Amino acid sequence: MYQRVGAYPGPTRPLVAPLAQFGLQPSREGYATTPWEAALACYRPLLADTFPGEWTYAIAVVIWPNGTIPPHEDGDTQRERSQRYHLVLQSSQKAWVLHDGTWQQLDEGGIYTMDPLTTHAAVNWGGEPRIHLVVDVRQSRSQGPR
Repeated sequence: MYQRVGAYPGPTRPLVAPLAQFGLQPSREGYATTPWEAALACYRPLLADTFPGEWTYAIAVVIWPNGTIPPHEDGDTQRERSQRYHLVLQSSQKAWVLHDGTWQQLDEGGIYTMDPLTTHAAVNWGGEPRIHLVVDVRQSRSQGPR
């Protein structure tokens, strides 16, 4: 399950504006992701206080209306040593995520953690794009392994 751990302290829609520079085109499934290096460079200066620590990965994930992200797991050793966060930049009551067999709706502006090594997916049956910023932050030694 996605676990809510906080909320972005301001409006999230201004954080959507930088995505225009990426010229994202939907895949066959109806979603797109930014290049991670570009998302890191774009969002780290804006959100360093929201996600303190060493960012090891960042992407913006856009699901267009009627788009889906098929069930999958994300696995590499870099991400295994990090905590994964989702900041919901734009959503609707018709956007859903699936994590480990549980369907959920995530609130716009919410900050959630999830295990990227567990099967997850998403759908957007709404009329506007659903946009999440995904950020991996390296765990400190005091946090220990997950």
